[in-house]
Amino acid sequence: KILTYALKHNNHRSYSSSTVEYMDAWRQVVEVLCAVTPPDIFPVDPRMVLLLEIVHVLLKKVVCVDNIAAELAVKCSGMVMIMLVNLRHSLVLKMKQERILKDVPEHQLEIDSRKKYDLKSENNMSTLRIILSNIIKWILSSSI
Repeated sequence: KILTYALKHNNHRSYSSSTVEYMDAWRQVVEVLCAVTPPDIFPVDPRMVLLLEIVHVLLKKVVCVDNIAAELAVKCSGMVMIMLVNLRHSLVLKMKQERILKDVPEHQLEIDSRKKYDLKSENNMSTLRIILSNIIKWILSSSI
């Protein structure tokens, strides 16, 4: 019985450790994708939509877990903070770009309206509400 318990305990620790490493790897991918990739390669509008979706999915998964490991909680919190900072940075960059475009004569603009994403759309507003709700749940459920 003792050996069986030790084996289960070791398997659980191994699984927990691999989950933490997996989360850290995704944190690094998101950080490179959003913090380092220039807007010429990864435009601001799709970047904001991607960040919203990732934050939404991550918070939905994290809030559902009752007993999340402390190390994993720290990684998730860090990842959410990085994505929210990048979302804010993308929004500021988009506002600067729009101000610059307003100074350009209208006949010189070649903006495809199908590629333009609106952060204020109903779908994005509901996603933002869910994200805010999940952040509040995450803060209230954490032991900090």
